[in-house]
Amino acid sequence: MNKLYTIVLSFVLLIFINACTDDEGNPITNPTDLVPSMSATVNGEAWTATGAPAAVDSAGFLYVTGYNNDDSSSILIQIANPEEKTYSFGDSTSDASAYYGGFSSGFNFASSGSLEITKYNAGQLISGNFSFSTDSTFVGSAKTVTDGRMNNVVVVVK
Repeated sequence: MNKLYTIVLSFVLLIFINACTDDEGNPITNPTDLVPSMSATVNGEAWTATGAPAAVDSAGFLYVTGYNNDDSSSILIQIANPEEKTYSFGDSTSDASAYYGGFSSGFNFASSGSLEITKYNAGQLISGNFSFSTDSTFVGSAKTVTDGRMNNVVVVVK
Protein backbone atom coordinates (compact mmCIF):
# COMPACT_ATOMS: atom_id res chain seq x y z
CA MET A 1 0.00 0.00 0.00
CA ASN A 2 2.89 2.35 0.75
CA LYS A 3 4.26 1.83 -2.75
CA LEU A 4 0.93 2.76 -4.35
CA TYR A 5 0.66 5.82 -2.10
CA THR A 6 4.19 6.94 -3.11
CA ILE A 7 3.45 6.50 -6.82
CA VAL A 8 0.18 8.48 -6.61
CA LEU A 9 1.81 11.24 -4.57
CA SER A 10 4.73 11.44 -7.03
CA PHE A 11 2.31 11.69 -9.94
CA VAL A 12 0.32 14.50 -8.25
CA LEU A 13 3.52 16.43 -7.45
CA LEU A 14 4.68 16.04 -11.06
CA ILE A 15 1.41 17.55 -12.28
CA PHE A 16 1.76 20.53 -9.92
CA ILE A 17 5.39 21.15 -10.88
CA ASN A 18 4.53 21.11 -14.59
CA ALA A 19 1.59 23.46 -13.99
CA CYS A 20 3.91 26.15 -12.56
CA THR A 21 4.83 27.98 -15.76
CA ASP A 22 4.31 31.49 -17.06
CA ASP A 23 2.12 32.41 -20.04
CA GLU A 24 4.83 31.38 -22.51
CA GLY A 25 5.30 27.94 -20.93
CA ASN A 26 8.56 28.84 -19.16
CA PRO A 27 8.98 27.64 -15.59
CA ILE A 28 8.55 30.35 -12.96
CA THR A 29 11.91 30.49 -11.20
CA ASN A 30 11.23 33.53 -8.98
CA PRO A 31 7.70 33.88 -7.55
CA THR A 32 8.29 37.60 -6.83
CA ASP A 33 8.24 38.12 -10.62
CA LEU A 34 4.48 37.56 -10.41
CA VAL A 35 3.94 40.54 -8.08
CA PRO A 36 2.98 43.81 -9.84
CA SER A 37 5.79 46.35 -9.43
CA MET A 38 7.53 49.37 -10.88
CA SER A 39 11.10 50.44 -10.10
CA ALA A 40 13.93 52.52 -11.55
CA THR A 41 17.12 54.36 -10.71
CA VAL A 42 16.65 58.14 -10.60
CA ASN A 43 19.84 60.21 -10.68
CA GLY A 44 21.73 57.20 -9.32
CA GLU A 45 19.31 56.52 -6.44
CA ALA A 46 17.03 53.47 -6.23
CA TRP A 47 13.35 54.36 -6.70
CA THR A 48 10.49 51.92 -6.08
CA ALA A 49 6.82 52.61 -6.62
CA THR A 50 4.54 52.18 -3.64
CA GLY A 51 1.80 51.52 -6.18
CA ALA A 52 1.58 51.39 -9.96
CA PRO A 53 -1.94 51.56 -11.34
CA ALA A 54 -2.51 51.42 -15.09
CA ALA A 55 -5.59 52.27 -17.11
CA VAL A 56 -6.70 52.50 -20.73
CA ASP A 57 -9.02 55.42 -21.49
CA SER A 58 -11.82 55.52 -24.06
CA ALA A 59 -9.44 56.91 -26.71
CA GLY A 60 -7.12 53.89 -26.38
CA PHE A 61 -4.31 55.61 -24.43
CA LEU A 62 -2.64 53.54 -21.73
CA TYR A 63 -1.37 55.36 -18.63
CA VAL A 64 0.97 53.64 -16.17
CA THR A 65 1.62 55.73 -13.06
CA GLY A 66 4.14 54.59 -10.52
CA TYR A 67 4.10 56.67 -7.35
CA ASN A 68 6.32 56.65 -4.29
CA ASN A 69 4.69 57.76 -1.03
CA ASP A 70 8.03 58.27 0.74
CA ASP A 71 9.16 61.23 -1.38
CA SER A 72 5.86 62.08 -3.18
CA SER A 73 7.40 61.36 -6.58
CA SER A 74 5.94 59.63 -9.60
CA ILE A 75 6.82 58.25 -12.99
CA LEU A 76 4.10 58.42 -15.62
CA ILE A 77 4.26 56.57 -18.92
CA GLN A 78 1.64 57.22 -21.60
CA ILE A 79 1.27 55.02 -24.69
CA ALA A 80 -1.12 55.39 -27.61
CA ASN A 81 -2.40 52.04 -28.87
CA PRO A 82 0.01 49.91 -26.78
CA GLU A 83 1.58 46.74 -28.12
CA GLU A 84 4.70 44.65 -27.54
CA LYS A 85 7.42 46.74 -29.18
CA THR A 86 10.01 49.46 -28.45
CA TYR A 87 9.00 53.13 -28.30
CA SER A 88 11.16 56.26 -28.28
CA PHE A 89 10.60 59.13 -25.87
CA GLY A 90 11.17 62.74 -26.86
CA ASP A 91 10.28 62.18 -30.52
CA SER A 92 7.25 64.21 -31.57
CA THR A 93 6.08 61.35 -33.81
CA SER A 94 6.33 58.70 -31.07
CA ASP A 95 3.28 56.98 -29.60
CA ALA A 96 4.79 57.15 -26.10
CA SER A 97 5.82 59.78 -23.59
CA ALA A 98 7.07 59.79 -20.02
CA TYR A 99 7.62 62.16 -17.15
CA TYR A 100 9.16 62.22 -13.71
CA GLY A 101 7.73 64.48 -11.05
CA GLY A 102 7.63 65.21 -7.39
CA PHE A 103 6.71 67.99 -5.02
CA SER A 104 10.34 68.70 -4.13
CA SER A 105 11.93 68.02 -7.53
CA GLY A 106 9.53 69.61 -10.03
CA PHE A 107 7.82 68.02 -13.02
CA ASN A 108 9.61 67.35 -16.29
CA PHE A 109 8.87 65.37 -19.43
CA ALA A 110 11.25 62.91 -21.09
CA SER A 111 13.37 64.55 -23.75
CA SER A 112 15.02 61.27 -24.79
CA GLY A 113 14.92 57.60 -23.91
CA SER A 114 12.95 54.47 -24.69
CA LEU A 115 10.32 52.04 -23.51
CA GLU A 116 10.28 48.36 -24.44
CA ILE A 117 6.99 46.62 -23.75
CA THR A 118 7.82 42.96 -23.22
CA LYS A 119 4.32 41.78 -22.30
CA TYR A 120 0.95 43.36 -22.92
CA ASN A 121 -2.41 41.70 -22.56
CA ALA A 122 -5.06 44.34 -23.28
CA GLY A 123 -7.12 44.94 -20.20
CA GLN A 124 -4.97 42.60 -18.11
CA LEU A 125 -1.22 43.11 -17.54
CA ILE A 126 1.74 45.10 -18.85
CA SER A 127 5.47 44.53 -18.33
CA GLY A 128 8.45 46.30 -19.81
CA ASN A 129 11.68 48.21 -19.40
CA PHE A 130 12.31 51.94 -19.71
CA SER A 131 14.91 54.66 -19.35
CA PHE A 132 14.77 58.36 -20.08
CA SER A 133 16.26 61.76 -19.41
CA THR A 134 14.29 64.90 -18.70
CA ASP A 135 15.35 68.46 -19.21
CA SER A 136 14.51 71.38 -16.94
CA THR A 137 12.30 73.31 -19.34
CA PHE A 138 9.09 72.81 -17.37
CA VAL A 139 9.65 73.04 -13.59
CA GLY A 140 12.60 71.82 -11.54
CA SER A 141 15.89 70.14 -12.34
CA ALA A 142 16.71 67.59 -15.02
CA LYS A 143 16.50 63.91 -14.07
CA THR A 144 18.03 60.73 -15.46
CA VAL A 145 15.86 57.62 -15.07
CA THR A 146 17.66 54.34 -15.81
CA ASP A 147 17.04 50.63 -15.26
CA GLY A 148 13.27 51.23 -15.21
CA ARG A 149 11.11 48.16 -14.97
CA MET A 150 7.38 47.61 -14.73
CA ASN A 151 6.33 44.06 -14.08
CA ASN A 152 2.84 42.58 -14.31
CA VAL A 153 1.13 45.91 -13.68
CA VAL A 154 -2.62 45.38 -13.74
CA VAL A 155 -4.38 47.32 -16.53
CA VAL A 156 -7.91 48.61 -15.98
CA VAL A 157 -10.02 49.49 -19.03
CA LYS A 158 -12.27 52.49 -18.47
